Amino acid sequence: MAGPVWVVPGEGGGHFPRCHCVYIDDGGGVLIDTGAGDRVLADLTRRRPVEVVLNTHTHIDHVFGNYLFGDRDILVPEMMAHSAGDLVKLSRRFVPPEMSSLWRRVILDCTTWRDQPPTGTFGPSQVFKFGTTRVETVFAPGHLADHCMFLLPDHQILISADLDLTPFGPWYGNPESDLDLIRRSIDQAVALRPKIVVSSHREPVTQDIAAEFARFAAVIDRREAALLDYLEQERTWDQVLDQRLVYGPAIPFTPQIVRFFEDRMLSQHLVELRRRGLVRATERGFIRV
Repeated sequence: MAGPVWVVPGEGGGHFPRCHCVYIDDGGGVLIDTGAGDRVLADLTRRRPVEVVLNTHTHIDHVFGNYLFGDRDILVPEMMAHSAGDLVKLSRRFVPPEMSSLWRRVILDCTTWRDQPPTGTFGPSQVFKFGTTRVETVFAPGHLADHCMFLLPDHQILISADLDLTPFGPWYGNPESDLDLIRRSIDQAVALRPKIVVSSHREPVTQDIAAEFARFAAVIDRREAALLDYLEQERTWDQVLDQRLVYGPAIPFTPQIVRFFEDRMLSQHLVELRRRGLVRATERGFIRV
């Protein structure tokens, strides 16, 4: 693609529960994320060596192939490393306790997950040198508490992970996700002024990068506006969730889990709107002021 960087396209277009991975053809071979699919990764390793695996964060679609590299170095962000590679511990982070067993069944049904502990961690501003290639860690929380990007400054390439510039927009549906932090992380990505952005879930972006990030961030504003519009009349929270203002009519996987993610994302908007005095609570629910 550019310099030593190659995109490893994920199965199914890189849509969840897969992702596009990145291969750095330097320093013995570095693979960033392992959610492309087992057949894709087997084909890669037949053609190229992999000495080190880096995970941008611990979401399943980025790490489920780690077990294929159990005899290599596997490095994860230090921020939430206690749960990395352990499906039970991850389930306790990502969904409420009453959903954890359901969530694990979904993951086992749609991936080839096997528990695989990492061999080490990296810090939020760590700099790697693989051969002649510098890779700088850019801590970018909000999507997840341990979400990181990687910048290759000599090539002006930003591996943006799940600041993925897809039409769906930013995702902040786990208990540890944070809407305010994801806004800041988007601003941080723009400030780096990359010439190429490698997304985990769409093709690389090489033109109008600032505008692409602006369109991505604007999805947050559209969700907020949709919630405000719907609250022109008093609504219960169940009525709000039934509108599926985030996910729309499509149900990408188990409805119970999708509804929790919808709830988590819209709840953050509701907190902001109430703080700004634009929405107030009623006996039955909420209404726009």
